[in-house]
Amino acid sequence: MTEPDAPFDRETLALIETASEAFANGTDLAALNQRLRASGHSPERVTVALQQTELRQRASSKFGETAHSLAFTRAGLEQATRGWIAEHHAARMAATGAGSIADLGCGIGADARAFAAAGLRVHAVDADANTASFAAFNLREFPNASATRGFAEGFDTSSVEAVWLDPARRGARGRTPHPAVWSPSLEFAFGLASTKPLGVKLGPAIPHELLPQEAEWQWVGDGNETLEATVYWGGAEREPGLRSALVRGPGGDTEIASAEQKAPPEVTGVDAYVLEPHGAVIRAGLLPQLAEQLGATLVSDGIAYLTSTTPVRHPLVQTFEVTTIGPLKPRALSSALRAAEIGAVEIKQRGTGIDPAVFRKRLQLRGSNTATIILTRDRGEHRALLAKRL
Repeated sequence: MTEPDAPFDRETLALIETASEAFANGTDLAALNQRLRASGHSPERVTVALQQTELRQRASSKFGETAHSLAFTRAGLEQATRGWIAEHHAARMAATGAGSIADLGCGIGADARAFAAAGLRVHAVDADANTASFAAFNLREFPNASATRGFAEGFDTSSVEAVWLDPARRGARGRTPHPAVWSPSLEFAFGLASTKPLGVKLGPAIPHELLPQEAEWQWVGDGNETLEATVYWGGAEREPGLRSALVRGPGGDTEIASAEQKAPPEVTGVDAYVLEPHGAVIRAGLLPQLAEQLGATLVSDGIAYLTSTTPVRHPLVQTFEVTTIGPLKPRALSSALRAAEIGAVEIKQRGTGIDPAVFRKRLQLRGSNTATIILTRDRGEHRALLAKRL
């Protein structure tokens, strides 16, 4: 493990702060570029200052006002955990009773910051020297945290009481869904749970068969996005075999959780309302539990749309009132759209293999009304549903 060099010298850091403040006060980047160069700053320093100003602005959606005191690489920002999710990770790991934690594969330090803020002593490690330097910079306000360059496999985990790990999901050609080329491997990551509490952040599309059955699996969503799957094990799990979906929406956080393996809901075909479950619920395999909660059924076998005879308002579903059920044919659907004077539509599909963008081009849209078109299967038959969002 080696201490990283600082990502910026003092003059560059001062210029970043000057540029960020001017940008926040309404000066655009082009004008800033001219002003800073005219002041005698080198083109290299100006470029770095403007890059950091731009990245801080983009990062505000993840970190809020805190973004303006942090430093980013483009890849690091893209991969960084959102602020509230990092705080959730920290709360979960602090709940194990651990006083110290290793963050292996720390990136720019988003989770490490949250661990430190929760009072844990943090040893953050990243294999990339430049990334580790940015993590160290972003941890500078926390005396209980440090970041070094090193490999997860080489870190002495006996020096900490818990481990957090975010495997690098990138191969030679960029981001990859194939676990065989992740670094470190899942085998290494999950092996750490034999000695201490463990949290592993993974992509939301991780196949269930790759996850340890005795661990807790949690899928996390924000708005309509499903962002990650997290494995808690080795004492970090709330219950062995628990599956959960945690989603933040306008009304706060909503969670559904169960360790029970339930049979799929009954298939009844499309009723008065179609419910689109959040992707985190679907990924977690909790559609049967959600259907039971809502008193809903399936539109068709193997299709993740629920249906109900009554309107449902719930944070984990989007609800659509079905006005027309017809054949999945653009000409027939266009007739219904013209009759209803619909000129703008959103198109959703499951189970048809149709590209909504291609399908849209075949529709005749005229009028001032709006609607949702749902292309799916109704008890196995392809159907086009005309609906309105509740």
